[in-house]
Amino acid sequence: MDNYPTAAVERDGNIAMGRRQSLTKITPTGDTIWRTVAPNRYANRSWDARAIVEDAQGSLLLVGDSELQTGGAGGSSNQIHLVRFTGAGRLVSDTMLFRAGDNYARSALLAPNGRGLVFSGYTTAGPRGGSDLLLGLYDGFRPLAAAPASATAAPLQAYPNPVSGPAARATVALPAATAGGRLVLHDGLGRYLGAQPVAPGARQATVELAGRPPGLYLLRYEQADGRRYLVRLLRE
Repeated sequence: MDNYPTAAVERDGNIAMGRRQSLTKITPTGDTIWRTVAPNRYANRSWDARAIVEDAQGSLLLVGDSELQTGGAGGSSNQIHLVRFTGAGRLVSDTMLFRAGDNYARSALLAPNGRGLVFSGYTTAGPRGGSDLLLGLYDGFRPLAAAPASATAAPLQAYPNPVSGPAARATVALPAATAGGRLVLHDGLGRYLGAQPVAPGARQATVELAGRPPGLYLLRYEQADGRRYLVRLLRE
C-alpha cells in the first residue's frame, strides 16, 4: 500500500482528500476546513483511500485498501475497506470486507438507490484460481432519510446557537408575516426527529434540544405557502 492522497470535488466546490486513516476537507484555494483522523479500530490493520464519493445528504463515502496483519507464513493480506463520514467530518461507519486472497479497490460510484456503494478493483483469488477483476455492491450502510432541505431553502435565524445547558433551548426568529406551517427537526444524518406546528402570524418559536445528544441538528421551517427555511443548530 502507498500513502498518496485521493481527492474528490464536492458539490459545493470544496475538495475532500483521503489519505492513510484520515480525511481532510479543503477549499479550492487549499485552505483546510477540517481534518479527521479515523481511529484504528484494530491494532493489526490500517487503510488507505482509493476513491471518494458524496451522497445526497452530503456524506462522504470512501473506498480503500485495508492491510490486515494476519501473522503466520502469509504475514498480511489486503482487503477492501469502506468508510462513511458526515459532511462535517464525523466518522459514521468503518467496515472491512473480507474475502479470501488479496483484494484491491480502485473506484466507487453511488448505487442507484442513492445510499449503497458500487466499487471496482481486482483480486488475486479469481474464480479460476488467478487474478481477476472485481465489481461489488455494498448496501450495508443504514438507510438515510431524504435530504431535509432543498438547495433553495432560505436561511433561518436561531439564538443562542450553539445551545447548551440542561434546557438546551433555542429561539427561532420566523419570517415576517408568516403564513404558518411547521418546524421539522432532523439530526446531522438527515433522520427525522419530530415536528411542531407554527401558527399564522407568529414571530418566533422555541425549539427544545434537552435530552438529545451533543452534535449538529438541522431545523427546517416549512411554511404553509411552500417556502422553506433552514438553520443548523449545534447542541453542546
